[in-house]
Amino acid sequence: MTMLLFTRGFLADDHGVRPSDIHWVRARPERIEYETPDVPIENAPAGSTLDGLLRAGDVDAIVTTRVPEADVGARRLFRDAVSIEAAYYQRTRIFPIMHIVVVRRSVFDANRWLAPNLMKAFEDSKAIAYRWLHDSQPTASLPWLALDVEREWGIFGGDPFPYGIDPNLPTLAAAVRWSFEQGLSPRSLEVDDLFPREARDAFAFHRQR
Repeated sequence: MTMLLFTRGFLADDHGVRPSDIHWVRARPERIEYETPDVPIENAPAGSTLDGLLRAGDVDAIVTTRVPEADVGARRLFRDAVSIEAAYYQRTRIFPIMHIVVVRRSVFDANRWLAPNLMKAFEDSKAIAYRWLHDSQPTASLPWLALDVEREWGIFGGDPFPYGIDPNLPTLAAAVRWSFEQGLSPRSLEVDDLFPREARDAFAFHRQR
């Protein structure tokens, strides 16, 4: 899970807690088999949930994208998470990326127009979503939505979700480094190793249009 890659990297870099210092328990099996010799990881019993493991005392903490059930009795590791995350981004320029879009090499080779046009399609889609976000503020049932959006854009200095390689270099570089340090990658890579030259050309072409 990409979220755990960034969580372990953050704990190691900022707090000196190495991945090997923690015994990790997976609540669901991985889609791809891999070995992490220096990081102890085991699978939870079948049918287990993170909340259930925490409630039973089988684990001391969980990493999750949602709030645990009330009866678990858990609290956030960092109480003022928003301020800490904002300060972390402003200091490191790392904003965890959870998903990317890929194209098969054979498809790209046969359709060189695909990359810049995909880029434009996603940029246009994002622009529509942002317009909807701003237009829906008076009717959304979130009392501080306008202030939250204003604060978010202020923290990120503009679009929080820029597309392309260059705007995301700090995050990509951290992901590459942590993948090697955590045993997910067998060798140390550079960001340029992840993308063909044509991809950079496609992004540059899109920005010039």
